[in-house]
Amino acid sequence: MQAAPLLAHIHQMLPLNTAEEEALRQSITLKKLRRKQYLLQEGDICKHYNFVLEGCLRMYYVDEKGIEHILQFATENWWVSDIGSFHSETPSQLYIDALEPSVVLQIKKQDLLHLYSHYPKSLIFAII
Repeated sequence: MQAAPLLAHIHQMLPLNTAEEEALRQSITLKKLRRKQYLLQEGDICKHYNFVLEGCLRMYYVDEKGIEHILQFATENWWVSDIGSFHSETPSQLYIDALEPSVVLQIKKQDLLHLYSHYPKSLIFAII
């Protein structure tokens, strides 16, 4: 798995030991997106914390007039998720799609909570 960029990103803030790195590696999955493919759509519950390995994604909402409002662009070595939907497990009002072919590493909520409880350094994800 291509966890090296994620580990390097985390090591910039806080070094991890071998056990912490391995726990993180086991918690992530790789997802490839085509251009214009959705990572999240309005009404879906955001179930993953996403780290961009390759490509560029955008997070936006559509107002009542049908106008798109971009909230964030996420490029390589950046995070993108609807944090409100992720933590509250409620339907999202946002969209996240790929502006170009992209690859993300995903961490499920239950895996993130496991990391928080067993590897306190992983709380760094709470502030990223």
